[in-house]
Formats: sequence, C-alpha cells, structure tokens
Amino acid sequence: PSLVGSEMCIRDRYYYSTVIQVRNTDALGRLYFADQFNICHDAYQSFMRSIDFPMPRTPTDSPHLAIAHVEGGYHQLLMIDDPIDVHMSVAALGNTSITFLYQLYRNDVLVGNARFVHVVMDPVKACKQPIPQVLREKLQTHLTEPDKA
Repeated sequence: PSLVGSEMCIRDRYYYSTVIQVRNTDALGRLYFADQFNICHDAYQSFMRSIDFPMPRTPTDSPHLAIAHVEGGYHQLLMIDDPIDVHMSVAALGNTSITFLYQLYRNDVLVGNARFVHVVMDPVKACKQPIPQVLREKLQTHLTEPDKA
C-alpha cells in the first residue's frame, strides 16, 4: 500500500509517495505530462533532504545541481487522487554529473519513468565543478547497479 506523503530508503533505492493533485491535471483531471517531471523533482528534493544535503537557498550557495538533460516516459493515464510511489535511484556518478532514475508506480504498476542528469555548478563562476566528496559519498549508497536500474 502507498504511504502518501512519506519517504523511506531501502538498500540502493529511495521511495517517495504522493497523490496526483488538482494542480497537476487538466480540466478532465488527467495528469499533464510535464507534471510527471515535477513529481520527480519533489522526490529529488525529499531525497536530498534525507541525505542531509540541503538545496541551495541563495544564488551564491554552492554547489548548484543544474539539470542538463531530462527524458521520460508516460505509460498510463493518471488522474486526480491517484496514489503514486516514486522509486528513485542514482544511476551514474561522473566527475561533474549525477544521473538519477525515477520509476512511478500506481498500485505496483509502472505508470511512468524519467531520467534526470544534473551537472554540479559553481554558481559564482557559472562553470562545472567536481561533485563534492561529501555529496559523492552520500550518493554512492544509492548507486544502482546497471542491471537493476
């Protein structure tokens, strides 16, 4: 069963649960495709909070994890009040980039997926920088083996 508004971590996966809100839908109550990315981003923010790596609060806070690439699949129609469980993992850690995978489930059925590539940026110099070691160590515990992704 879905635990709405909850999050937990099991092995290399992070789990985030929510429900489709009115603000995520069109006049017929169907999820906007782009809002699937917003749900993933909510899971990302919750995940970063769970590993005690706060989001930047000012333009000069470092580092910023800018989104460089995103792709997704929308497999089934989602409606207002549908419970959604987001399974999130770290797919790859580069020198300056981090790839997150998201799988969205409704009642244990895969209904969508997404992949976000973030680049670590120095907000003052506006250039890429290596992933800070403290962040790398926290993310490695969520790194999914390629055949599990």
